[in-house]
Amino acid sequence: MSVLQLTGVSKTRGSGRHAVTALTDVTLSVEAGEFVLLEGPSGSGKTTVLAIAAGLLTADRGQVVLAGVPLASLGHAALRRCRGERVGFVFQRANLLGGLSARDNVLLAALLCGSSRDEAEERSDELLDALGVASLGSRRPMQLSGGEQQRVAVARALVHRPAIVLADEPTAHLDKDSGRIVAERLRALAGARGSAVLVATHDARLEAYADRTIRLEYGKVM
Repeated sequence: MSVLQLTGVSKTRGSGRHAVTALTDVTLSVEAGEFVLLEGPSGSGKTTVLAIAAGLLTADRGQVVLAGVPLASLGHAALRRCRGERVGFVFQRANLLGGLSARDNVLLAALLCGSSRDEAEERSDELLDALGVASLGSRRPMQLSGGEQQRVAVARALVHRPAIVLADEPTAHLDKDSGRIVAERLRALAGARGSAVLVATHDARLEAYADRTIRLEYGKVM
């Protein structure tokens, strides 16, 4: 079953002589449990695809269906709720809240999605343990390495059991070993929970973990 379906999606930024075509007639899908790479050089439109898939940007043309729901049919409040419940995000930088511990960063994400306190704590601890950072749960983000922060960010993205995880260059700032751990754990944990994963990257190391790769160039699927 397709968790994400983009059909004929086009997007232009700016207007008039300053207009830049970001995407042209992009069609792609991601199935439940799949780990899919969205590859391409900088400026090829990868981040724009992720933003449109999450409803953070609106396509000029085409259709986006997320977990069976056409995003164009939703009002602002319903779109925010859909995004919060069905999408997990992992960014280039972990973007953890510096005033909270690693564990509380994950716990907060679960609570905001409506989990009970007991359920949120159980899920948070389970994921942090599976990602090998349970012993670091009381530390603040600044006390963690880049790879450790990114593993906490993966736990935060998965804790509410989203339909899809959208990851934007999640290994870009990590060394070889840290990047490998993040990719391995993201694939294994998302797959075990039935979540689809779409990773925008130009990191060739991730190809070993992907079910398939979609190549973007100049805003088009090649």
